[in-house]
Amino acid sequence: MRRQSDFHARLDRHYDELKWLYCELYEGGLNHFYDLCDKMEARQAARPAALKKLDKDREGSPDWYRKNDMAGMMMYTEAFAGTLRGVERKLDYIEENERGRILYEKMGFVRVAERPDAFRLKEGTMRKEISMIKRL
Repeated sequence: MRRQSDFHARLDRHYDELKWLYCELYEGGLNHFYDLCDKMEARQAARPAALKKLDKDREGSPDWYRKNDMAGMMMYTEAFAGTLRGVERKLDYIEENERGRILYEKMGFVRVAERPDAFRLKEGTMRKEISMIKRL
């Protein structure tokens, strides 16, 4: 008897919900869903061992993404620069967002302006907005 892979065990646990969500979004595309599952399996097989270990660790802590050592962002292009191409040229961030600043600088953005007291935090303190651009 063959041991079930971690990928298949995880997929089996979420398969029905994943299939339902996929079919809600993409009508009549069941063959595409099966193709997606095959691609996910191939990507998981090619994933480095260190990341597979991280995946396993995170399974035991389902709220891992809420911890204070994580950062994430969603961008609405129309709020930044009108288009995704525009986002390549201009980004703003709140002071003290060191991770964001470092990432933007690695992407080639440079600091060009500051707007004092642009954001009020929940506790009432104010933070400045810093604008960066990338010359294309």
